[in-house]
Amino acid sequence: LQHTNLIMSSRRKRKASNSSSEGSPAKKQRRLAEGLLEDPSKYHTEFQPGQIVRIKLKNWVTFDYTAIECEPGLNLICGPNGTGKSSIVCAICLGLGGKPRSLGRGDKPTDFIKYGRTEAIIEMDLFKAKGQTDSIKRIISKNGKSSSWFLNDHSVKTKDIERFVKSKRNIKVDNLCQFLAQDRVSEFARLSPKELLIETEKAIEDDQLYKWHQFLMDAGDEAANAHTQIENARQTLRQNENEIETLKRTIEQFELKKKMEGEMKVYQALLEWRRSDLKHQEYKAKLKETEKLQKQYEKKKGNVGPLKKEESKWKKKVNATSTKLRDAASDGKKWDRRRTKAKAKLIECSEEIKAKEDEIKQANQDLKARIKQKRVIESSIEKLQQKVGTFDLEEIERAKAEKTQLTRGALKAARQERNRLDDEYKSVNNQKQEVQCRLERIDRQLAQWRNEKARKEGLIFNSHRSKERQFKLWVDTHRHEFVGEVYGPIVQEMTVKEQQFADFLNSVISATTLYGYVCTNGDDWERVVRHAGDMKLTIAVYTSTADDSNSNNNNNRNNHNNSQQQEYIRRPMEHSELNRHGVDGYLDEIYEAPAVIKRVLNDNLGLHQRGYCMREISSSALDSVLATVSGQQHRLRSLLTPTAVYSIKDSRYSSNVLRSLNNLVRHRNPILTVTPDFSQQIECEQEKKKALNHEMEALLHQKREIEQQKKQNVAEMEKINDRKKAVEQTIAAYNKVSNQLAKKKRDLEELEKENRSDDPQQLGQELTAQIEEQNAVRIDIFAKMAAQFDEIVDSLRQVTVYQILKKQYEEEQKHIKQKLEAMNRRNQELKQELEKSKREQSSLKDQYQALTNKANQEYPRRQYATKWTADDKKLELDEIENKINHLQGRINVLFIDESRVQRYQRLNKTIAKQRADLEKQEAEQNRKVDDIKKVENQWKPQLEEAVDKISGKFSEFFQQFNNAEGRVRLVSHSEDSKEANEAHTELAYSEWCIQIETKFRREQPWKQLTSSSQSGGEKSVSTMLYLLSLKQVTTVPFRVVDEINQGMDPQNERRIMHILNYECTPRLQHVNKNGSGGDHARSIVDLPQYFVVTPKLLPRLQYSPCSSVYVIFNGPFQMPQNFWKLTEFVDTQKQLTQQSTQQPSQSQSQSQSQSQDEEEEESD
Repeated sequence: LQHTNLIMSSRRKRKASNSSSEGSPAKKQRRLAEGLLEDPSKYHTEFQPGQIVRIKLKNWVTFDYTAIECEPGLNLICGPNGTGKSSIVCAICLGLGGKPRSLGRGDKPTDFIKYGRTEAIIEMDLFKAKGQTDSIKRIISKNGKSSSWFLNDHSVKTKDIERFVKSKRNIKVDNLCQFLAQDRVSEFARLSPKELLIETEKAIEDDQLYKWHQFLMDAGDEAANAHTQIENARQTLRQNENEIETLKRTIEQFELKKKMEGEMKVYQALLEWRRSDLKHQEYKAKLKETEKLQKQYEKKKGNVGPLKKEESKWKKKVNATSTKLRDAASDGKKWDRRRTKAKAKLIECSEEIKAKEDEIKQANQDLKARIKQKRVIESSIEKLQQKVGTFDLEEIERAKAEKTQLTRGALKAARQERNRLDDEYKSVNNQKQEVQCRLERIDRQLAQWRNEKARKEGLIFNSHRSKERQFKLWVDTHRHEFVGEVYGPIVQEMTVKEQQFADFLNSVISATTLYGYVCTNGDDWERVVRHAGDMKLTIAVYTSTADDSNSNNNNNRNNHNNSQQQEYIRRPMEHSELNRHGVDGYLDEIYEAPAVIKRVLNDNLGLHQRGYCMREISSSALDSVLATVSGQQHRLRSLLTPTAVYSIKDSRYSSNVLRSLNNLVRHRNPILTVTPDFSQQIECEQEKKKALNHEMEALLHQKREIEQQKKQNVAEMEKINDRKKAVEQTIAAYNKVSNQLAKKKRDLEELEKENRSDDPQQLGQELTAQIEEQNAVRIDIFAKMAAQFDEIVDSLRQVTVYQILKKQYEEEQKHIKQKLEAMNRRNQELKQELEKSKREQSSLKDQYQALTNKANQEYPRRQYATKWTADDKKLELDEIENKINHLQGRINVLFIDESRVQRYQRLNKTIAKQRADLEKQEAEQNRKVDDIKKVENQWKPQLEEAVDKISGKFSEFFQQFNNAEGRVRLVSHSEDSKEANEAHTELAYSEWCIQIETKFRREQPWKQLTSSSQSGGEKSVSTMLYLLSLKQVTTVPFRVVDEINQGMDPQNERRIMHILNYECTPRLQHVNKNGSGGDHARSIVDLPQYFVVTPKLLPRLQYSPCSSVYVIFNGPFQMPQNFWKLTEFVDTQKQLTQQSTQQPSQSQSQSQSQSQDEEEEESD
């Protein structure tokens, strides 16, 4: 289908229409005169900052591409339902940083991308100043995680756009008072009075009132909580002060005990310092003893020096002798190395001589062995020659010839016969296996066709439908208990022949219906419904008439051929008429089921009135078969094609119908599937199976015959092989003896060759010469050793002399060393005694210092020395201890509850801290109260002034309606006790609210606007008038209202539109005198900008000269754009207007009087 986009903008005329004043009464002029400009053409309308200048959309919902030029004043967006009016409102919201939740449509921006496209683009121009605009561009892509934003062709983030739109241009798309989308009209009416106050504050100027109110609510709650905390703190402080009074008796006893403990502490200090003084005296005595020992040790230590010098002199002699001894020993080692080398050479010569002698012996032994071996081989050859002579050579030749004849003749023929039989056997086996496979395939195919019902049941009751399966088992188990027939589940009773038919039925029949049941008896129906409820199973259970039950009991339940059930079904159109336009029939004809099932589906789903076609049809054919006028007979109201579902609904605004187009949903796991009939295929396959069985029997008979022939062939081959084996044994025995004889002869020849090559006499002479050479070398070595013997003896003698001298010097050194060690031992004992004395001295010093430190730490001398009397200083240690024990006994007599004392001390600290904290809290509370009063003094007057302005304008608007009144009240005090005492009945800041009160008849009491108190039309009127009243206190650049006239009656709708046009008509308060002088100078008119979405324009309504109309003519069922002629449409409308003005004077006067009456009512 071709989708066309058309936006027609009826440009406003700058000059006032002359036809509006001709023939109109003076009263009509007076109604418009107050506050309006007499000649708007003298003024030039200009955008205000933040107003929308231009909107461009690409791939947006239903639009391919469109551009909308906006104007100041009233912008009316009208067109048929479903053409895309609200899509433009959505584009304004999302293009200015709004969220989908502000619209109530879709969960994410990608939901607004046109079907089949990957991205959508929104581009908006906002007026800045002096002809300049700010360009905001948003690109929404299905592939990206977030949108791309551009501000004046510069890439920015979403937060930057939101900050720019809200702070720089004062646009609040999430505020219901500025942006009221179609799906949020009821949400505005559901706002509570508190929420209405918040939304109104947000809409006023720069949110300052809302910020002050939010501060007051938060600070008020904090102040209330703080006041409660202060009262609790005061109560706790009083309780602690009362408790501390009850603890004073215990504290008096505690003070007495404390005093005695102080006296005891004085004596304890005296005791500690007396012990310290005694320890100091012991330390001084030990110090004198240590100094005496130190002098004795120094004197003894000086006698060690001379002995050490003498011991060093003998040590030097020992070292010098040791050096000479090492040199002599080195010479001796050199002669030892020479002797060792000569010895090794002699050993080597002896070993070589012995090896040569061994070789001579081995050569003689080898010669004797070869002679012996030759004799053995010659004897074996003689025996083998005798054995060969026993064989008959002619008989051997005959055996070889017979072997050749058997191998090439009978045995070869038998093997060929065996191979032929094997080939035939394999061929028969292959044919048998092939036939067997074909039989198995036929059996599997038959089993598959016969189990089609089980397969269908498995698809219907999959793993996600366990409850439905259990319910079916229950029905099957109790089927004999039912009074009538129970059919179901319905999907199992239905048979579909084609997949397309299954897709049609799956798209129009819900799962609850497909898994439902049909009962022919009321008691059965109640039992089935009750059990389904017990299982918490959501399915449809239907009942049928008794006629259906009787008719179906006479036929088989599994026979789905409905041709036997002749029943008249009323159709919207005849089949011939449908077929002529390409429609194939109705949905109840594309499946087979029992008649009762068909009747239930027709009665509840209307399948007998829904058409289908197996291919797509043209637009003209759709117009011929689908209803085009509300209530049209003999036309379809629903049609299914392979890709789409067409539905017809009556319009609420005219006699036209709304045609909706939805995609045909194809489920990934459909419930209803194709059920084919395989009876003919089963019969054909059974014939094939019978023929194959005959063929299998013939192959088995042929196989048995071949096996018999193979047995005979095997017996014949065994007989031939036995004869061949006997001949081969004779030949093998002769060949074995002949081979052994040949091998022995070869061994004899090789042995003779070895005897000729090895001469024992020559080898003996060579080895004897080599032995003599080695003996000469040995004699030379002995001569050299004899010449060096004297030098070796001198070296040994010198080593002995040096060893004796070293021993003598070492003995002298040892004697002096022993004397030195004895003297050192005596000095060491004296030193140990000195160190022991020093340790005792150090220990006494440490004890004295520890006692002094302890006394200074626990009992400082300066503090307690003044408390000791002269008698106290004369006391001994035991006397001081007796006094301490006496005081301790008196203290022990006093029983003091330490927990009460600790409680008293803690309470003292707690009370001090509580008093300090209470003072801080009171000071902080006073500061908070001052801040609240300061903010309240700014917020409350401005809020009351704003509400008064809104209420005045709201009441003024309501005066346009007959006998209707309206007011807006700011509720800040409790209603029931306001007159009694205002200071105590003022509500908390979070409880302040705005109440919209209306009465559409004078005799009615005032009613607060709520979601349930008024009718839909009254709520719509009140909501729209409140939004218009907000203009008095807000400076937002534009407002958006989407189909607010829904639910209004024609008279209220006309009055609302009249007020809206009045608000957008140039008036004196809008004039901005910036024009230059001269007769033709025109002042600039600043107008508000409204975007109002409405399905139609009201006839005979005087629209503002600053109004723009945008007709959305978009969709597959609208006139193509190339057929639309704007001039022809205007000419036609002019002709209709002229015809209406030329009617009889009577009707003209009647209409004129009626118009006057309406004007009087509106003026009242």
